[in-house]
Amino acid sequence: MLGVAYLFENQPEEARREFRKLLELRPDYRFDPLLDPQRIVDFFNEVVKEEESAIAAIEARRRQREQETAARRQREAARLAPAAGPPVVYERRSYVVSFLPFGAGQFQNGERRKGWAFLSAEAGLAAISVGAFATNFALYGLQPHRGCLVPQTIDPNGNPTACPPSQVDHSQEQTSTWILRTQVVSGGLFFAVAAWGIIDAVRHYQRDVVISPGEDNPVRKVSARPSSFRLTASPFGAGAAWEF
Repeated sequence: MLGVAYLFENQPEEARREFRKLLELRPDYRFDPLLDPQRIVDFFNEVVKEEESAIAAIEARRRQREQETAARRQREAARLAPAAGPPVVYERRSYVVSFLPFGAGQFQNGERRKGWAFLSAEAGLAAISVGAFATNFALYGLQPHRGCLVPQTIDPNGNPTACPPSQVDHSQEQTSTWILRTQVVSGGLFFAVAAWGIIDAVRHYQRDVVISPGEDNPVRKVSARPSSFRLTASPFGAGAAWEF
């Protein structure tokens, strides 16, 4: 519009300058002979012929920018688009399995190292507790036998005399008590580790998990942090921590 105004004000150089600016922005711009005055159309076409080489260079740069933009968009789309291949398969996992002991929830979540750790710990503690119970029952039955440290005489009725309280043998009873304590402590630790495993399995539970085609092992969406074993020492003693 400014170039047209300059032209009608008989300032052709200013009009030519504005039309050149227009061609730099839009090299393909042309006035319409059916809508615009013929004077404007002829003058503008003359400017186009004068700037033909410059317009060609501008047009080439514009096409190059468009090609670069299209290539960049194509690369971005290829980066964001999922890789071509077989359709994605999902495995739906059971929430109930998370409440089972012996690392069942960890194995279902794909955390095999933690699963083996819970399986080994719980199986070992259960074996100790059950073994202590079976040993105690096999050796002493329901009630340990109390012997006498001194020989007992027979009364006139044929029955052995009572053993003095200070001479009662409590060795079997003490052994049975220690076996019972082992059974109770190992059983308590078993339930503590089992509860820990259930909490861990529920915390990392995922209902739908992507399975890689052609593989037996599912691929988790979120990678688990590797476990580590740490020893600590202080003036009051030493300790160990197993972090998952």
